[in-house]
Amino acid sequence: MNDNKRPRARGILRVSIPCTPGQLNEEHSFFAPGNQADGFILYNGHLDETLFQVIRNRLGPNPNHNPNTLQNRKEAFYHLLDYCLDRNLKLEHWDVHFCQGSSKQLKTNERTKAQTYANAWEDFCQQAENEGALRRLRDLTNSSGRAPTVSLIGMSLSGAFSEGATDFLNRMAKIKFPTPISHGTLSHLSARSRWMDWNMRVIQRNMLESIGAAVTSGI
Repeated sequence: MNDNKRPRARGILRVSIPCTPGQLNEEHSFFAPGNQADGFILYNGHLDETLFQVIRNRLGPNPNHNPNTLQNRKEAFYHLLDYCLDRNLKLEHWDVHFCQGSSKQLKTNERTKAQTYANAWEDFCQQAENEGALRRLRDLTNSSGRAPTVSLIGMSLSGAFSEGATDFLNRMAKIKFPTPISHGTLSHLSARSRWMDWNMRVIQRNMLESIGAAVTSGI
């Protein structure tokens, strides 16, 4: 977890690492939209907690000391890029969003989110001071334009998942149940389907329990 909106929650990074360190609102310690995702995944390895500290108790960091300064986040951003490059790791960010409306509204919201990240990336590329980061990202990222990979995971209160969420779960299922080298069996397909169905139910239950009451109170 890499969520700077809950700086005292257990299990998240002590210093939130942005996708692209853009302009920071110093008063609220928030980046402009499109710079900070909710979390990220490392493929082919894991994050060393001695280098990237995670909050392990409910008290969180000292409220009189803010670890999420712009300088700390920029240092963590470059440190993560170097960490991934040195160990041949692949990095994928993810952003979770919710919708009270229909699946059509969920699709619209996801397009808006995607454009927000695209705009932040364009702004980042235009700043001369980011030349070093751009070189690292070109070596690290396989996506078009070498922008950081950001998966958009959307869900409505009706329980519907966005296209981005379905694609994300499908990729995770393929990693967990890869296609067998030997032909003649299709068991991996049914295993993927069951795994996706189970995890969708778990996500629906957990998410609706955590945000349902807060969201519906404002309806």
